[in-house]
Amino acid sequence: MLVLHFASTLPSLLCSPSSIFSERGYTLPSMSTKKEIVVAVAEKLDMTQLAAKEIVQNVLDTITETLVEERRIELRNFGVFEVKKRAARKAINPKTGAKVQTKKKHVATFKAGKVLEEAIQTKAKKQGKGKSKPVNPSEG
Repeated sequence: MLVLHFASTLPSLLCSPSSIFSERGYTLPSMSTKKEIVVAVAEKLDMTQLAAKEIVQNVLDTITETLVEERRIELRNFGVFEVKKRAARKAINPKTGAKVQTKKKHVATFKAGKVLEEAIQTKAKKQGKGKSKPVNPSEG
C-alpha cells in the first residue's frame, strides 16, 4: 500500500474542505480539467503554470504507476484509489435484450475519505441538494 503525505501547501489545495479555501481568500474553480487544476495550483502556490503542470503530472503519473502495479493509494483526508478484480458475470445487452457473458477484469476505483465526503455533503446541503426522499421499491 502506498500512503502519500503531501508536504507544504499542496494538501490544503487537494484535501481541504471549501471553508478552508474561503478563509484563505481562495475561490475554487470548477477543476473539471487538468489544465484548470494546473492553473489553480500555480495561483495557490505562487508559481509558474509550467512548474505547476510538472507537479500535477508527476502526481498523476505516480498514481497511474501505482495502480498499474495493482497497489492501493491512500491519500489521508482525501480518499483511496485501488484496483479491484471484477469477476466474469452474466449480463443483458440493454439495446437488444440479449444475454451476454462478460469477462473478468480489473477496474480502478476511488472511495472518498471522510473530510472530502463531509465537504461534498456540506456543499450539497447548502445548495439544497442534500434533501432526498428514501426510495420505497413497493411504490415504484
